[in-house]
Amino acid sequence: MHEENNNVGDGIEVRHIAFCDILGFSNKIMSDFNRTLEVYKEFRKSMFEFRTKEVQATMYSDAILITAMSLGNALSAVQSLWFLALRLNLMIRGAVTKGRYWEERQGIEKSSSHHVSHPEIDGDTYRGCELESGS
Repeated sequence: MHEENNNVGDGIEVRHIAFCDILGFSNKIMSDFNRTLEVYKEFRKSMFEFRTKEVQATMYSDAILITAMSLGNALSAVQSLWFLALRLNLMIRGAVTKGRYWEERQGIEKSSSHHVSHPEIDGDTYRGCELESGS
């Protein structure tokens, strides 16, 4: 069986990348900030409980970035995220792709991070993006 080399050098790896978005989050914040914040905090806490060495998850407001070396691990994390969202009366949407991925975490407890991804599929179907989250 052929084993794929996921490390392409300079800290760049080939990973499965899922980008998910909580639908209607802005409207929920505008209509009931306190309740939405409670649900958001519970969602965030529960989401980080399913992170493992094989799956990394990062949250940017109402967007979630999940990365994993294997498609199975990425999809399992997305499925857990989807069920968690449903349990809290939230809906998510997103996409999963595979491509070159780089990240750098800095600051106290690595709370500030920079991410760049470049999918291996046609650019008209999915565009790679740079995301930044500050502490």
